[in-house]
Amino acid sequence: MLKKAFRMIALALVIPIVATVAARAQPAPELLSIELNALNQNAAACQVYVVIDNVSEVAFAKFSTDLVLFDNDGLILKRLTTDFGRLRPNKIHVMSFVVDPLECAAVGRVVLNDVIDCEHDGSAGVDCIDAIRLSHRGDVGFEK
Repeated sequence: MLKKAFRMIALALVIPIVATVAARAQPAPELLSIELNALNQNAAACQVYVVIDNVSEVAFAKFSTDLVLFDNDGLILKRLTTDFGRLRPNKIHVMSFVVDPLECAAVGRVVLNDVIDCEHDGSAGVDCIDAIRLSHRGDVGFEK
């Protein structure tokens, strides 16, 4: 009888701890969907187009990223900071930036290395890189 009572007390103590750990392990809510849409050659420069869909109620005052471009053999071609500025809530934003000099055909994949600046309202404590879903069109991959 004493063993059974001890087990019940131990179980009562463990359940809240497990529930707390499980609640903390929940994935961050998706705030942004970023699509690598197109790479277009423009003389010696590569113009990169991205579509950013802010699928949340959160307005971003600032949003900038650290991107790394790799060739088809996995060698780094360029590392750059992109400043996407203000992102309104529930809005699709089409952005572009120029990488000069760069042959677009040399790019094999793009890696979102980090989110440098992510000022948003209403979502304190959200890790921006975890709240981003990436996708791509065409042959150039886009990943975290």
